[in-house]
Amino acid sequence: MMSTPWADQPYSLLSTDVPADKANAHPGSIFVFSSMCLAHNMFLRHLNSIYLQATGVHEPKDIRDFLFYCKAWAEELRLHHDAEEGKFFPLLDKLTGVEGIMAKSEQQHHAFMGGVHKLSQYATKTSPGEYSGTEVRKIIDEFAPLLLVHLREEPLDLLEVGELCGGAVFKEQWDNFEAGFIKEVLATGDKHILLPLAFGLNDQDFEGGKYAKWPDFPFFVPLLTRAYYARKYAGSWRFLPCRNRKRRKLEFLGEGWQSKTESPTDQSHGR
Repeated sequence: MMSTPWADQPYSLLSTDVPADKANAHPGSIFVFSSMCLAHNMFLRHLNSIYLQATGVHEPKDIRDFLFYCKAWAEELRLHHDAEEGKFFPLLDKLTGVEGIMAKSEQQHHAFMGGVHKLSQYATKTSPGEYSGTEVRKIIDEFAPLLLVHLREEPLDLLEVGELCGGAVFKEQWDNFEAGFIKEVLATGDKHILLPLAFGLNDQDFEGGKYAKWPDFPFFVPLLTRAYYARKYAGSWRFLPCRNRKRRKLEFLGEGWQSKTESPTDQSHGR
């Protein structure tokens, strides 16, 4: 355990342990549940690394790089939720025969995305001379409670949906959706951002290393990312909590994080 705080706080990561009352769920349903937990943990590590380092950047170049890092978090979250609402949730409507089966998740998206947009706008419009790490944390504090409820509840909701429509077909449709999503974002998005985040927000030793290969990229992709794609915005990737899926010390740890604690209600289904 590191002696200094890392990106598993102040907002606790999700455990992939299935609740006791769902222990007999179909393996396909459990697979989707675990996959969503892992995806949400990427967002949590990114957000935690922003929160912890917000007051630790002082030089103009570091501030510019950090603001880009903040904006990248907001964009990755938006891409994820747009894909869910545009493709995956309608698919679940058809599989279950229940229109709006994931309406709760959509409502939760809309509840906190205004705050996420506010952070993105701050990161876009703020100059180094105007920057305030305290303000970044204040913005996060405003939307984090609603975001955390969503990140913790959605995997459990999907577990139930899987049992409703059948775990095997649920996993098959998830695999198709995930493969299509990755293909689309890599074709249309900026690989100089997406690939460094994929390897810099995943801890291969999480839960004893049982998800060390998640997400499962071809062997050459990590090498290509290090050699080429990570270079363009290398300054911003200094704030990442991992390097090649291995935990590393946060380089710009700031002050003031010690007083931040997550409420017990926010920690449900957390670690």
